[in-house]
Amino acid sequence: MTGGRVEVERFGAVRTIVIANPATRNALDDDARRALLRALEDANADPGCRAIVLTGAGATFCSGGDIASMPVAEAAVAARMGELHAIVGQLLAGATPVVAAVEGVAFGSGLSLVAASDHVVVADDARFCAPFPRLGLVADVGLLWTLPRRIGWGRARSIVLRAREVGAAEAHDIGLADEVVAPGAARERAEAVAAELAELAPRALAEAKRLLLAGVEPLAGFLEAELGAQRGLLATDDFAEGRTAFYERRRATFTGA
Repeated sequence: MTGGRVEVERFGAVRTIVIANPATRNALDDDARRALLRALEDANADPGCRAIVLTGAGATFCSGGDIASMPVAEAAVAARMGELHAIVGQLLAGATPVVAAVEGVAFGSGLSLVAASDHVVVADDARFCAPFPRLGLVADVGLLWTLPRRIGWGRARSIVLRAREVGAAEAHDIGLADEVVAPGAARERAEAVAAELAELAPRALAEAKRLLLAGVEPLAGFLEAELGAQRGLLATDDFAEGRTAFYERRRATFTGA
């Protein structure tokens, strides 16, 4: 299924979303940005989709925003940023776990997409950079919120303020990448991880994502939210199945009910 500059492929309960804009190394121009948002919204709204793989076509993940199409008029800037913020919301607050598969470069907005994903698989020749200061811009697409929480404030400052390029090995060392694989193998590995996630209880994963996002709240509020989430999950069919499977020493089959 293709929409604009984004292609969507389904493999059972896994949906792979591919940014396909090869002329600009998969940059997020207007069409790609809107198509990506629609694809993420559709995936998060589909109960049959248990995990999302986000990747780029060919040997590149995403080179960032398309500079040629960036508006300067205030209303147009607000509209563009609104769409980008909606994408971040779908990645972070969406109920479906997201696995990023990174080949080549993840620069600018591409790095932002990576930092907002739940699990990141990268090729060992992948490169990451937040070159916004080189353009007279501040890092956007939520990067100044997501990156410090993923790799720590000091490392995030070094990468963002110096527009410093990071390779796959360093990305893994600092926690930006979760796994490093051979070039060309990132998508296959990411889809395998997504298939594993798709076998787990979807409501439990959704609640875990929600609580992780709420982790910056005061402890009392967080624990109250945790209580509400666990109370709801204890009453689900999936918990009953998980408990039975535990005692029967078999793999549980979850339905989302």
